[in-house]
Amino acid sequence: MSNYDEIKAAIEDETTIPSWAIQGYYDGETNPRTFLAYVLGESHTKPGKRLSVLGYQYAGPHTSTNDARKWRCFKVDSFSSTPPTALKKIKLNPPAGLTIPPPLTSDELKRQNCVDIPGGRIERKVIYKP
Repeated sequence: MSNYDEIKAAIEDETTIPSWAIQGYYDGETNPRTFLAYVLGESHTKPGKRLSVLGYQYAGPHTSTNDARKWRCFKVDSFSSTPPTALKKIKLNPPAGLTIPPPLTSDELKRQNCVDIPGGRIERKVIYKP
């Protein structure tokens, strides 16, 4: 399954408990990042377009202790796709005290600039459940 398909499956699966989180090695890093995917789709880059995902990173390199700073925009193709470091869905098992944000509101979706092409965008509709 491609990185895009793994992320899409995690966003769209609204019934599995615990929900799916995403874990992957980003851009050659030696430790994986773990996050909840909220918006997946295309964004503008120079030149052209690129698949991006807006996620709430709760573990891994550069994870903030400030909840408001856990939001990250990832380039889907910057995650490893080669086993054993390939991006994968994992059961959500958050650390104690983690605040899991609800799905983005219409206003928040308009303000985010990670996935800036609305056509074909995939959005999480329900809250993630541990």
